[in-house]
Amino acid sequence: MRTKLLTLLLAFSAIASAQTFRVKGDVGTTQYDGLRLYVTKIDVADWHFNRVIDSTSVLNNGRFTLSMPIHEEPFLISLDLPLKGDEHHPEAYDLPSAQCIAEAVSIKINYSDEGVTLKGGKMNADYERLICQPARDAKKQVNAMAKRRAEAEQARPLTDEENEAFNVQLRQIYKANEPILTQFVEKNISNRVGATLFFGRSPNFYGQDTWNNLFASVPEAYKNQYLARQERERQQQEAITKARQATQAGQQYHDFASKDVNGNATRLSDIVSNSRATLLVFWASWCAPCRAEIPTLKQLYEKYHASGFNIVSVSLDNHREAWLKAVEKEQMAWPQWGTAEGFKAEAATRYAVQAIPFVVLIDANGNMPLVNIHGKQLETKIREALKQ
Repeated sequence: MRTKLLTLLLAFSAIASAQTFRVKGDVGTTQYDGLRLYVTKIDVADWHFNRVIDSTSVLNNGRFTLSMPIHEEPFLISLDLPLKGDEHHPEAYDLPSAQCIAEAVSIKINYSDEGVTLKGGKMNADYERLICQPARDAKKQVNAMAKRRAEAEQARPLTDEENEAFNVQLRQIYKANEPILTQFVEKNISNRVGATLFFGRSPNFYGQDTWNNLFASVPEAYKNQYLARQERERQQQEAITKARQATQAGQQYHDFASKDVNGNATRLSDIVSNSRATLLVFWASWCAPCRAEIPTLKQLYEKYHASGFNIVSVSLDNHREAWLKAVEKEQMAWPQWGTAEGFKAEAATRYAVQAIPFVVLIDANGNMPLVNIHGKQLETKIREALKQ
């Protein structure tokens, strides 16, 4: 009985061990000690759905370990340090991103200036041979070519023909890797990893015939995810196109809801209906050009407010605290609105705002005589709207 129990326990132990993905890594330097490496699961068809699923500390002497349960078929992951700086001025560490396959094995990852090397695991061995090794070789060639180019430029300026010759070499280096990546995709097209890499490239990369043949072999569930992404992108582009057409100068303005600095509900129509001219200003606390434009807006407001001119500033910040801090510092006398949704805010989508500062002038009839024009032209249009 004891022997059977021991055998059973060992069997369960082996099963548990087989369902764990383990990594031993060496980044080759101590400068990142204490930082955390984040594990991102790569979505099959849409990078917007990539998500962090685990993390591990970089240990002494640049070494780290990771142990993660695997409850599904192997999938592609990325190991990355967090970005430095803030969300609007992000800066990456010099450590390259490391991609590998989360499968129920133990692997080793070693970093170098050219990239990462993977050891262990059947799928990771293929990934190393067909993805990582060619990428490292390509980087070595690119670095060597860049060195030759720099040495040539030290002697004299390069001609247009010489520059183009270097660019041709660069394209050839990357072009040489395309069949190798395709080989890995073809071998794994019926699983999640192959489908992920396949959908990471456009049909132009493979050629339409190859794309069609590979697509036919993708599991139905992954096909549907890709088609859903295509439909989302189509709808988003259609919405942007409609919004741009609808916000051209001369069109009627679009009402929207927002919130003031106290969190009270607001609507643009409440301001427009009580104004002879309204300037809608999209900005954010982190936007230096937006902040630089505020003194000019203050002058316009002081000069024309008594004549029925109003301004509404709509923040596209993602963080309410940062917005309120900027509002307090800038001391703008007109309404300040924001929902801390960034460019996804209703106001931004209604006006197809892609970059800031972005301004829209609305007259007493609700028409938009001016869209995203600044300086003297803006003041001229304000005067016209006020009938001055």
